[in-house]
Amino acid sequence: MMGRHRAVQQALAMMLSSSSTRQAHRSRGHLNAFVYRGRATGQGIPEVIGRMLKSIYPKIKVTYAGPDEATAICATTLCDVDIFAHGGSPGT
Repeated sequence: MMGRHRAVQQALAMMLSSSSTRQAHRSRGHLNAFVYRGRATGQGIPEVIGRMLKSIYPKIKVTYAGPDEATAICATTLCDVDIFAHGGSPGT
């Protein structure tokens, strides 16, 4: 289990170091991330992803989005998102 978390953390670190991510940070001073929370994710996985994003990049604004969340996922809401994370689990 811990090995899988380390792999996710490394993948997020690589994503956050991309040039487009750095550009977004320079223009706004922070990054915006949507983390999908809904039926297609494993229990607790969105929260782990959110914590990992914040541990790698403390100034990130994480918003949980999905069918039962205050923020819906659509073209309008995705316009200002730098990172969209959807964590699945075996069987989802």
